[in-house]
Amino acid sequence: LEYRSWVHHQFNERQKGALWFVSNCASRKRLNIYSRLKTSSNLINEGYGRCVDYYPLHWCSAFSPCEHEYMAHFKFYLSFESNTCRDYITEKFYKAFYYNLIPIAYGPKKDNYQPLAPTGSFLHIEDFGDDIESLAAHLEEIHRNETLFGLYHQWRQDYEVIIDGKALERIRMCELCHRLTRLQ
Repeated sequence: LEYRSWVHHQFNERQKGALWFVSNCASRKRLNIYSRLKTSSNLINEGYGRCVDYYPLHWCSAFSPCEHEYMAHFKFYLSFESNTCRDYITEKFYKAFYYNLIPIAYGPKKDNYQPLAPTGSFLHIEDFGDDIESLAAHLEEIHRNETLFGLYHQWRQDYEVIIDGKALERIRMCELCHRLTRLQ
């Protein structure tokens, strides 16, 4: 009952479609996907950053009240990586989960994401091939259908997202040191 209430609240509070914060303009393919999605969908899809709007008007630092405020109004987050190399999955993907959004992943192949995310918790561009109109139609269907929206959040009944940047940085540095000492 608590989960259903959470889904109902999130579904009704989040009236906008997909959000994207982007500052690296070098990755043209992801900018193209964003542009095509924006023109293919009736949802309010917004992008903020140097590449897509009047930067720095909508600049928000990571995990700031500003970022939280933007994220609270959308159902989806465009977790578009600047690199499509295998295993290149950054905080963009996890941040969507943290802010209760459904990530739409673009970067490495879907099978790179699957071991890192709960089953059925995200969409991947690969699922739609080059058919952005189908992706847009699917997003609109999720946006209108509370039951379908809830399916992407079903995993929240068993898991929660905790992001502690300070703790993660220590772990990354320890892992780096460990790997470097093993090379010798």
